[in-house]
Amino acid sequence: MLRPHPFARLMVLSLTVLLLLLIPGALPVSAVPMATETAISHLIEAAQAQGTVPVIVRFRVPEYEIRPLVRQADELEAEQRAIARDREALLKRLVGQGISHVKRYDIFPFVAMTVDAAALEALRADPQVLSIVEDVLVEPMLGDSVPLVTADRAHLLNYTGAGQTIAILDTGVDRAHPRLAGKVVSGACYSSTNSSLGLSSVCPGGVPSSTSLSASINCAVNGCDHGTHVASIAAAVAPGADIIAIQVFSRQTDSTTGGPRPCADRGKTSPCIISLTSDILLGLQRVFALRSTFDIASINMSLGGGEFDNQLFCDTANGHFGSGVKVAIDDLRGAGITTVIAAGNDGFRNALGSPGCISTAISVGATTKDNVVASYSNVASFLTLFAPGSGIVAALPGGGTGTKDGTSMAAPHVAGAIAIFKQAKLNATADEIRSYLTTRGPFITDTRSGGTVLNKRRLDVYASLCIIITCDSDDNRTITVGSSFNGAITPSNDVDHYYFNGTASTRLTLQMEVLAGLIDPHLRLYDPNGTELAVNNNGGAGLNALINGYLLPVSGRYLIRATSSPTFLGGTGTYRLSASSQIVLLNPIPGIDRLVPSSVTANLLASDFWVKIEGSGFMPTSQTTWNGNTRTMSYSSPSRIYIRVRAGDIFLPGTASVRVRNPGPGGGTSNTKSFVISIPFLGVSELVAPPAGSTTSVGVTSSFVISWTHPSASWRTMQNMDLRLRDENNNTSLWVRLSEGVPEGDPAPPPEVRYRLLNASEQVIAEGLPGEARDLVLTDTVTLHLDQSTFSGSNRTVIMTPTVTFGPAAVGTYHIEFRVDNQEGEIQDGDLFGSFTILPVGCTTALSAIDISGPTTGVVGAPTTFNAAISPLSATAPISYTWAPEPSSGQGTATATYYWSAAGTHPVSVNAQNCGDFVADIQDVAIRTTTQPDLSISKEGAAVATAGQPITYTLTVTNSGEQSASNLLISDAIPAGATYIRGGTRSGTNVSWQLPELGGYGAVAQATFVVSTASTITNSNYSVSADGGAYATGSQVVQTQIVDSLVQVGPMVTGTLSYGSWAAGTGAELRAPQGSVFDDTTLTYREWSAPESLPSEYRYGGRAFRVEGYQGNRLIPDLTLAEEVTFRLAYDSTALGGLNATALHLYRWNGSGWSAEGIQCMTEVTAGEVVCTAMRPALGNFALLVELPRLYLPLLASALSGMR
Repeated sequence: MLRPHPFARLMVLSLTVLLLLLIPGALPVSAVPMATETAISHLIEAAQAQGTVPVIVRFRVPEYEIRPLVRQADELEAEQRAIARDREALLKRLVGQGISHVKRYDIFPFVAMTVDAAALEALRADPQVLSIVEDVLVEPMLGDSVPLVTADRAHLLNYTGAGQTIAILDTGVDRAHPRLAGKVVSGACYSSTNSSLGLSSVCPGGVPSSTSLSASINCAVNGCDHGTHVASIAAAVAPGADIIAIQVFSRQTDSTTGGPRPCADRGKTSPCIISLTSDILLGLQRVFALRSTFDIASINMSLGGGEFDNQLFCDTANGHFGSGVKVAIDDLRGAGITTVIAAGNDGFRNALGSPGCISTAISVGATTKDNVVASYSNVASFLTLFAPGSGIVAALPGGGTGTKDGTSMAAPHVAGAIAIFKQAKLNATADEIRSYLTTRGPFITDTRSGGTVLNKRRLDVYASLCIIITCDSDDNRTITVGSSFNGAITPSNDVDHYYFNGTASTRLTLQMEVLAGLIDPHLRLYDPNGTELAVNNNGGAGLNALINGYLLPVSGRYLIRATSSPTFLGGTGTYRLSASSQIVLLNPIPGIDRLVPSSVTANLLASDFWVKIEGSGFMPTSQTTWNGNTRTMSYSSPSRIYIRVRAGDIFLPGTASVRVRNPGPGGGTSNTKSFVISIPFLGVSELVAPPAGSTTSVGVTSSFVISWTHPSASWRTMQNMDLRLRDENNNTSLWVRLSEGVPEGDPAPPPEVRYRLLNASEQVIAEGLPGEARDLVLTDTVTLHLDQSTFSGSNRTVIMTPTVTFGPAAVGTYHIEFRVDNQEGEIQDGDLFGSFTILPVGCTTALSAIDISGPTTGVVGAPTTFNAAISPLSATAPISYTWAPEPSSGQGTATATYYWSAAGTHPVSVNAQNCGDFVADIQDVAIRTTTQPDLSISKEGAAVATAGQPITYTLTVTNSGEQSASNLLISDAIPAGATYIRGGTRSGTNVSWQLPELGGYGAVAQATFVVSTASTITNSNYSVSADGGAYATGSQVVQTQIVDSLVQVGPMVTGTLSYGSWAAGTGAELRAPQGSVFDDTTLTYREWSAPESLPSEYRYGGRAFRVEGYQGNRLIPDLTLAEEVTFRLAYDSTALGGLNATALHLYRWNGSGWSAEGIQCMTEVTAGEVVCTAMRPALGNFALLVELPRLYLPLLASALSGMR
């Protein structure tokens, strides 16, 4: 590193005085210091002598504040709009002045430019300008060190920086180098052309900036190998991390006609490389813009210059009233991105170069491999740490390697280490990162002549990593099949590491079981190359983890990580880890389709009752929960269970959540179904008699006593009161209605109350008066005895007492339901009192058990018959049998026959009922197609993604035959236009997997691989083969549509679909509140060009786009949202052709024309935005349009005179 450009000394002078001026009380509140008159005068003198000088200007933005570093997206967008507004206003005031080479920043209130002396005077006089500093020229600072910093020990535990990205701001990178191949995922170039400084851009085509990947290639000037060398060091320390390469240097050329010779002045051969601070600032801004696209762990800047022995002074020089570099570093820090900067190579004993001296950056000095401070390294009391920087062998452009010395080589060791730390703890803060680096590692003392710095740490990756994962006696043990180890998770973020020496084509089952404490076991398995193969925490707190029968792909040493689930807020505890080669039979994950009933009315006088849960995957050991609290469960079949709802559960109105959970191994928790408890707005009802849960027998007379009380008025506001006995299948044994009607006669007699008997279709069968000596009969079901039925009413309360006798068709268990309506037609239909059972005549012996007998294997399309044997044999008839799934024949009997259409393991269950109760049993049958292996293959992939987003394809191979298939080869073609990322074995444009064996009877194996793409891709070329000629190809075409943006929403989740940049005027946003959809949905956005064939009465407003919805990975055409949604759109005023922007409106294409029905819009002219609300819109094509004013001609009198 050489001394900086002479103007840097000028900046140091001006900022020294600036720092003094910033002392509180030194200036009035309204005065904002810009620079000293001496410093400005020197800049003006330089501009007069050279013609121009490059500067960075800080301007006033009233809305811009130094807020907490973590800000919401809308706050950042508002900030950026304000910055753009005031920046353009400043530039407008400078029109006619001698300015050039303007560089705008979207997220910082700075603008860089080259100015002449007159323009400098204008800037100094502008009241909105807060500071002017020189745009300093900066040079780049000039891999067997990986074991020295113990990164190799971290790699053994598979901490490689996987999933993280490191940004390298340097001279560009040779991304085709074998040590960097496939690692560079994004690139950019910022380079200046400025003849007064002898600068020319090295970006492709000589442009000043580019964000294409190819723009990040190493420049072709002396010294341009620096960035490749630096990037490969970071990649060696963190081999699993990706690289963002940003080229920030320019070519500088000496004059050959007696003019300036800057390269020669620095001892360099012309042309040489140099960077303007303004280009570095653009590079930092680019990283900030990519913060949501990549998990960026760190930035490496092996560049800088100057001499700063005071960190506060350094911060000021680079802060809000300086170059702005610290402002950028602080914003990046707030986004979780740590900036690592080389300390400099001037050999200072108590000073660092800039920007490495910034307090919020990580500064890195260099040591030799003997842990001695390198002779060239800058050191200061505020240096963060050391890393190896001498004799570092790393990549050079063109495929080779070379040795370099410098703090440039030390810094990327630390940048790579941070990627490893962030892999281990994704949410690690900047302060935690600094602590990891500075509390572990050997102490280094500057023993050089004049050295004063004592006991600074040198990087030790493994020791620092152990702060995160807790390296203790549990670690590094080797487990074998049939053995187990006890371990402890202490503290709660402890990660224990085990090894397993595996053989290819053998199975490994790992189980992690809680012994004591509060932990949620979590297992991860990695192959010998560090690729994650399997992960399991069994889906929830307190459940044991299981990796089940994983078929090992290669021989070698596998790594196992055991910890507590990162999503579980638990503490510490002990566990047992065991290994075997046997597959553990897994319980299914349950699913809920519907609840019966799904709602009731809130009632303080209610009793317990049963709710039927229909769905799949239910077991006798399933658990049911009501708002997270366990409730009694009754098992009926794999598709039907019951949850007992307590009376206290429905005291108050609201919505309850019902879920089903199956225990491990396997198992898991179902989706949530809502149960609605409505407000008793018409009054409160009570079952006085009989008690809920009572029974009666056919032929026995029973009386029901039900009271109802109006909340405020007379009971006579009641029109009808209904008592109904109904089961979950809508079978009704009693429906009796008490009605207040007006009898015929003249004059009309007073109102009378009548009983009516209804059937299940709510048709009145018969009616009569209470006390009347006759019966109302529904044949074989129920008889209502009017002479024993009464009613009474007083004030707000009425009591109905129907007396009935049930017939044989009424046998069963029913809910006691109550409904009331008033004279205005309002209905309260949800009161539920509990259950009531009607037993058949002579029912003396109930069933106690039932057992299924039948074959355990069968053939697709052939009959498979099962018999059900009950206990005791003397159980009272009739006995009803219900088989599940529905058999081909025999439903309702003790023998059922099935014809299976697909191979696999099929559960068969039977439910037998008598005397109002039931018993059940279940048995599995394995079904095949042929005796030989019978293979099929299918494929799934994301239906929609954004450009560059990882897309996972899953291939599922099924063997429907009886015999196992051997030596399977699964093959898939990488879709045209896709970029392969990982998974399987890649050969050219194909990916393949080898599987030694796949069992029969519907056994399934899956393989996955990951790609990314910038455009829509389609795949249909995949197959599987095995020994003996078994072969299958896929018939399903898998297409992934690429969209500009997407967001996940759900019934209880609000989603915001965002696109573009508000600062650039391309922003778009759709906000869908919870309740907009009734199922989990992916909303997508695609920007379109102007609509074709626009009617003459409309003018295009500059924005057109398409919004679509996907559910279950399928496009739902014209999906209609169920709530009011909000659109927010930036617009281009130049597209309006002089029309008033307030006339902009959002329209939707309805299939035949553009319609604004249900859409209301308001234009915010100052912000350049249109905000619209749409009431329950259908998705599809939208456009901003302006309806042109209608013009009318006057009617002429002469034309009217002849009209009559």
